[in-house]
Amino acid sequence: MPKKKLKVLMIGNSFSESVLAYLPQMVKADAKHPGLRIRQAYIGGCSIERHLQEYDQALADPSHRPYLTNMPLPGAPRHSTKRWEANVPEMLKEDAWDIVSIQQASRFSWKPETYGKDAERLISIIRELAPTAEIVVHETWAYRKDAPSLSEWNLTQHEMHKRLAAAYRELASSYGFRLIPVGDAVELSRKEVDIPYAPLPEAARKKLRWPDLPPNAGDVVGRDFWYKNPETGEMELRTDACHLNPRGSYLQACVWYMFLFGRKASDLRFFPKDFDDAFCKKMAALAEKALTQR
Repeated sequence: MPKKKLKVLMIGNSFSESVLAYLPQMVKADAKHPGLRIRQAYIGGCSIERHLQEYDQALADPSHRPYLTNMPLPGAPRHSTKRWEANVPEMLKEDAWDIVSIQQASRFSWKPETYGKDAERLISIIRELAPTAEIVVHETWAYRKDAPSLSEWNLTQHEMHKRLAAAYRELASSYGFRLIPVGDAVELSRKEVDIPYAPLPEAARKKLRWPDLPPNAGDVVGRDFWYKNPETGEMELRTDACHLNPRGSYLQACVWYMFLFGRKASDLRFFPKDFDDAFCKKMAALAEKALTQR
């Protein structure tokens, strides 16, 4: 009898949104597995504490649907062509999930005191509404070294990773959960890159004109982009130093693929046209290393 598709629900934020960039295609290219049904419960920047607040509000008012999801639910409003509005209670009860992932908001990820009782209650809710699901912890990553938040927190990039990795591991070990080490893979990629990322000096940035962009090689996190100011009509150069860029999203997909299906780097068969095969194999090797070094 053929195996059923693996059913996964991610209760997260934008740091889980990027899982969808390449993972579905990666699994589809694996002829040895029947497939993956992966769905998201997404609010940008959502912390564990806020998940609980939204859950309580949804219990009081089932029409309260603050999440975006790629799972069409009966009676749920459509947000866009590929997204619907939903809440956590209805998403957890919608299917017999094999796996439910949880994570902390990145700005709190390095603060162990922000997990605690909130994480305990979120876990109890998942266990109640999805009793057959395995709960896993999705480890997020440290920001790019030029992220303003690092200066505000008086942290280096490496220190942010060290602290968030410890916090996630404490959460996972406290409940006997498995951990998806995306943050570790990102940290490995920074150690093994040929030329580390270096921010373009501000004077040089000011000389750039649309559509030219600063180089962002050397890190799988961060991107620069042009934004048209609706008030002035002028193009402004902006920076996101927190989220994965496409290279990082591919690395993240490799980690999830190997974690979910017990695969190795040599099993990878999905090589997007935007990347050369050598890069894809390197990301796969880093993902495998992150999974095996724990």
